[in-house]
Amino acid sequence: MQSERLSLRKAVRIIEVRFLGIMCLISCVQCQLEPFVAGGNFAAISNFPHAAFMSFHCYGDDQIMIQWICGASILNQELTLTAGHCLSGCNRNSTIIVSVGSSNRNQGVEVTVHSFFMHPDYNEVLSSNDIGLVRLNTMIHFNENVKRVMLMQNPPYFEKAQVAGWGLINEIEQISTNQLKYAEQIVMSGEDCQKYLPNPPKGTICGDSRNESDYSTQ
Repeated sequence: MQSERLSLRKAVRIIEVRFLGIMCLISCVQCQLEPFVAGGNFAAISNFPHAAFMSFHCYGDDQIMIQWICGASILNQELTLTAGHCLSGCNRNSTIIVSVGSSNRNQGVEVTVHSFFMHPDYNEVLSSNDIGLVRLNTMIHFNENVKRVMLMQNPPYFEKAQVAGWGLINEIEQISTNQLKYAEQIVMSGEDCQKYLPNPPKGTICGDSRNESDYSTQ
């Protein structure tokens, strides 16, 4: 168990250093892990084959079960990457199911989770180091609709990118969809990002949409 924790911790560090994208160039396959994608268009899973849907039956210290959903990216056949806030508050008795291979969150291949690990320096208030690893109980099989995510060493500033995700598509009316959606964004430089987000946590990537009806939020 100790060696498993150390290997997961090392993997988190490597991913953090390499600035794993949550935004992508059109020529790459990369996905935003966001609970809201408003506007935009419906996406084919073949365009985002690394995208995974996660459903949570989370038990906290009070043993009260809370349900929610999140997105993830496939790192390899037994590891997925998700946001730290998705795992925050869940103890080891929680049930997490990962679904891959379909743009419909109810029609993918489902795999249960063996264990998960949050970044040791995750800060909920600052949203810094908001990253976590999820280890699957069984290995997933790669095909045209299930592939590992590409790792990007440097953010592609001023390039067109895409964000994708499931869940709520309207923050006010709380309207959701079972279908994967995506929106196009322009990756901002660190200097421009600070105009909108003072003192952003290290590793933050900001995106701006030229279409006011298309956006994503964390």
